[in-house]
Amino acid sequence: MDPQQRQNAPDEIAKAWVFLASNDSSFVSGIELSTCGPLHDACGAGLRACGQGQKLAPGGREIELREIPFRLEKADGVFNGLNRNYLGIFERAGTTGASVASESGHERNTPKNTRTMKSNICICFLLSVLALALMGNSLCAQDAATRINNIVLVHGAWADGSGWKGVSDILTKKGYNVSVVQEPETSFQEDVAATKRILAQQNGPCILVGHSYGGAVITEAGTDPAVVGLVYIAAHMPDAGESEAADGARIPSELSKAGVIKVTPDGFTYIDPAKFPHYFAADVPAERAEFMARSQVLNPAASFKAIITVPAWRTKPSWMLVAGNDRAINPELERWYAERAQSKKIEVAPGASHAVYVSQPERVAALIEEAASSEVKGRNHANP
Repeated sequence: MDPQQRQNAPDEIAKAWVFLASNDSSFVSGIELSTCGPLHDACGAGLRACGQGQKLAPGGREIELREIPFRLEKADGVFNGLNRNYLGIFERAGTTGASVASESGHERNTPKNTRTMKSNICICFLLSVLALALMGNSLCAQDAATRINNIVLVHGAWADGSGWKGVSDILTKKGYNVSVVQEPETSFQEDVAATKRILAQQNGPCILVGHSYGGAVITEAGTDPAVVGLVYIAAHMPDAGESEAADGARIPSELSKAGVIKVTPDGFTYIDPAKFPHYFAADVPAERAEFMARSQVLNPAASFKAIITVPAWRTKPSWMLVAGNDRAINPELERWYAERAQSKKIEVAPGASHAVYVSQPERVAALIEEAASSEVKGRNHANP
């Protein structure tokens, strides 16, 4: 974070750049800490900092934070920020164990950064929080080394990417890089192109996830070299020369037999809004299901008949979540797809509607995480 960014930081956020020094005092890691409420609560005295040149006021006494970041050195060769007693370690900046440093790593022993800090309890808490953040950063790095970190989510017909919010939030909080494709739903080819456009933006291997019609999209788009695994959420999984419409006729769904799919004069389809909650989102809260019904993205009938050329699941590992009470795609068809593809796992969500990605984001996210971790293990085993 550069000085200008720090200066523009919002008032409610305290920001500091923390460095853990090794035995030879060289800097080995840096992270950004963003917090305010917990520090305020612990110190009980309005501990706030909002970037370069702002004031930190523990115990009613102002301390200028112009010389951030802090530098923490190992006092005894072991850094354990959550358990060490840091009372007094910052009683005077520049003493053994701690000093204030510039971003280049050189100590700056000016009067501003050598003022006495008397609120030891607040400083102790601050260091504990900084240590926790640093340890968390290390754990995130370890997690990233044991999983695929890029996740690309593809929605299905009559919906848009906002339905993935619950799943995206869960994965993002765990450090995954999540991208949500917004297919135009103007043609199957354009939906595949939109997906490949997002895949091209990934900075490494990724897990590609599709819901419903999005399953056909990822089957075609998933041959992209960036994709190392496919996750199907209550989705279609056609083979070469097949379409989801033809596959759906193998084991018809309640929706396909109900006569509630409407077609506009120019060939775009939608579900009768009054029937949408029942057939698409039966386990989603009524208010949200009704909004989903009113905000449907119409999809061309021709998209459902698009023929798959080279199915990605033939050469890449797959996972399937079967929605137990799916009325839009027959759950038995979902299971049949996964068995044919020899998917690594068939997860069944009993009682779940077609919109399981909305109603049970934790279960969906867990399967995606499993795929991300499993694929890394498989790659490591294949490339020792």
